[in-house]
Amino acid sequence: TIDFTMADLANADLSGSALEAYTNYYGATIDFEEAHLANADLSGSWLTAKSRKGDTKIDFAKANLTNADLSGSKLTAEPTGAYPKFPGDSTINFTKADLANTEFSGSVLTTGTTGSILVAIAAATAVAAATEPVSAAAFTSAAVAPAAPMRGRKTNVLQCSIGDVH
Repeated sequence: TIDFTMADLANADLSGSALEAYTNYYGATIDFEEAHLANADLSGSWLTAKSRKGDTKIDFAKANLTNADLSGSKLTAEPTGAYPKFPGDSTINFTKADLANTEFSGSVLTTGTTGSILVAIAAATAVAAATEPVSAAAFTSAAVAPAAPMRGRKTNVLQCSIGDVH
């Protein structure tokens, strides 16, 4: 686990950074839950959580991403499929995150299980849409399609081709 829970990374320049949480037996997590990332630059970053046997998660739940730049970033949470009996679930979670004016253009979010990106993002945009000024069109033009299957499992890819969330 890479743990940035409640970290104050406001205005941080993390552009082009690469973080990988990998484990053979347990869950792999990159955790930004409740982190303060307002105005942070994560453009072009690669965040990867992989596990041979266990769940994988990139967690931005309740994080403040106001005016953050995640353009061109690649977020990947997926089991390797090495243990088909225990493949694990994967999630990229933005539940209750503040996404006001967050830039996601050119970003690619990938998980190894069906629906784990959509559920999390739908919850985040629903919360964001309840506040002013936020557009529910945050992820318009996003396409979810199965990519290369891993040992019989579907992979979801969400490509964001949008500008600001506002």
